[in-house]
Parts: sequence; structure tokens; C-alpha cells
Amino acid sequence: MHIRDIGFLKCVHQASDYFASTSPKPYYGNCVHLFSQLPAYYPPQGTSWKKSENSMPVVTPEQCREFMKSTIQIAITLICFKRNIFPPTAFGIKRLMEVDVKCLDKNDRNARALSQALEQGVFDAIDKGFLREVILGIFLNRDAPMELIESYNFRISTSPSMPQSAQSLTEEVNRFTSRLLGTLNELPSLPEDKDILLRCFYKSNTPESYVMPHFSLCKNAGSLHISSEKAPYEVSLDRFETPYEAIGLKLYVPDFITLDQRTENLEAQKEHIMLEAKVDEILAGRAGTREWTLAILHRILSLKFPISLKDAAHSVQCSVYRIRKVAAEHPFIRISKNILNVVDESKLQFALQCTSRELTDLL
Repeated sequence: MHIRDIGFLKCVHQASDYFASTSPKPYYGNCVHLFSQLPAYYPPQGTSWKKSENSMPVVTPEQCREFMKSTIQIAITLICFKRNIFPPTAFGIKRLMEVDVKCLDKNDRNARALSQALEQGVFDAIDKGFLREVILGIFLNRDAPMELIESYNFRISTSPSMPQSAQSLTEEVNRFTSRLLGTLNELPSLPEDKDILLRCFYKSNTPESYVMPHFSLCKNAGSLHISSEKAPYEVSLDRFETPYEAIGLKLYVPDFITLDQRTENLEAQKEHIMLEAKVDEILAGRAGTREWTLAILHRILSLKFPISLKDAAHSVQCSVYRIRKVAAEHPFIRISKNILNVVDESKLQFALQCTSRELTDLL
């Protein structure tokens, strides 16, 4: 199925807004299911109902779209609030069905830009039946916006099911947002300096000429990916189902995230991500320079020992001769029967810290 994707990129801390195109990379990871009993009640805007004597009225396709739009808006607002994407002044409170819910304050420039992208862009595509997926990505390095620290994937699919009342759909929204809130409460805090992007996929029935307001078509863009050494964790948040369509939400986080440590500080992880990006940049350049030799040494010292010479060379993307040369220069690394091993872990860690410090100075 042919699917076009478009992107909206918002740098929260920059003076001017700008747009960028993004293209996704498939995500695969271990599945972690988190549950929450926290109460939540978020009826959508613009939808009302009355109870008859015998039964609740069945919602129409138009009402279902309103529920879908409200669910996405509430979820994204909740994510931005709990992950401190905007300052507290960027959020307000509105009363819906005698319940206070967080909303984006349009007096804040950044919150207003996101609100317009949702209400005039994403909602327009939902109304026209063109939207397939929305991804809210959080990234730490403005020089590498495709490297996400968190990715929230809202997937819209057909959902032929039994007729439902507005009250039952409100209960579905309640369950959906409760699961999301519980997961957000389990995540560790993010560094203060961070930015967000929105990336959307169209369905195959979308006209070639259609572009969502406030978005631009993705052309020649790099792929979105989670900054993770291994496969990222996949947190499934279940589905919000209507009689016509459903929203599935999944969260992807790096493998180093510990979901049950709320106070974990990711500043060190941010430095690690930037350092590894610098090493990649150096290794892609001219071989034989001092920087290149330092980057190769850093990669070799970062290997998980024991490891075969062949696998080490493949992992570092250098010759076996280079691996042997480094081992000869560092007595705490031994080679026996073509297996690379460490005989003094403390010396290895000290050498790794030294190379990391030198590389960090190059950032």
C-alpha cells in the first residue's frame, strides 16, 4: 500500500518555528505492558448525548471522529505536560463535563504552534479520512533530530465492531488515557533541553495534491530511530475503539531506560548519545588521522568482552590487524585462541574514560 508521510518539526527553545520532513524506521523491541488504576475522565469537545428511557443513542461516524480527535489531543497534551515539553505557563485548565483537564494555552507561542498543527492539520486529515498514523517524537540533539529518545505512535485502523453509545466511548477514553497517564508516571525525567516533532502518514486513498496545513511533505529525509544500542523497548498502551475506527498507541524508548525508576537522570545518557554520534562522524571521515585512531580505540574499548577477533573487527568496522595492534598497546587486553578478553577491568574502564574525555573535548 502506497503511503505518503509528512512532518512537522518544532524546536521548543528556538526563536522561530520551522518545519522539517521525516521518514520512519521500523521499530522492533521487547514488549512491556504497564497498567494503571489512576482515575481519568475526558469526554470530547463538541459531543453531547441524551439518554432515552430505554437505551443510549448510538454514536454516528461524525461523533466517532470527534472522539478520535479529542483522544489524540488529550493524549498529546498529557504527554507534553508530563514530559515537561513546555513550561507550566503553556498549559491551562478547561472544564469538561464537570472534570478539569489540561489544555494547551494558545497565549504561549510554542503551545499555540502545536495546537494549530493538531487542530488545523491532523484533525483536517482525520475529517477527510486520510490519516493513518501520527508520531510524536522527543529528541535531545538538535543536530540529530531523527535520533529520538521517546516515540509515541498513534496508529489509526478500521474497527468494525458493535454499535456503541457516547457513554461507552467516554469510558473507552477514560481507560485509554488512564493507561497513558500511568505509563508517563513511570518514565524517568528527561533533560531540560529537548525538542519535539510530529510525523504523519497518509492512507493510500489520499490525493497526491493533499498536504496537511502546518505540515510539509517528507522528501530526502533521514529515518527516525530510537537512540538505543539494542532494540528499543515497546510499551503497548492498548487501543481506543469506536464502531468505525480505532486508535492504537505504542511508546518506544531506548533499551537503557528503566521504567520503574522515575527519578533517573538522563543527562549522562544525552552525553553518551552525542559522543557516539561524534564517533560515527569521525569514523565516516578520513582514516589514519589522530581523531580516527582515537575513535577506533574508543569503539574497541567499548566492546563486550570476551569476543572473537573476527566479531570485534566486524563490530568496530576495522581490520583484525588494528584489533591486534590495540591489544598489544594495552596489556589489560589479551588475545588467546583468537578470542579477545580483558584481564583487568579497572584499567579498561580508566582507559575508556580517558578516550571518552578526549572525544568529548572534540564535540
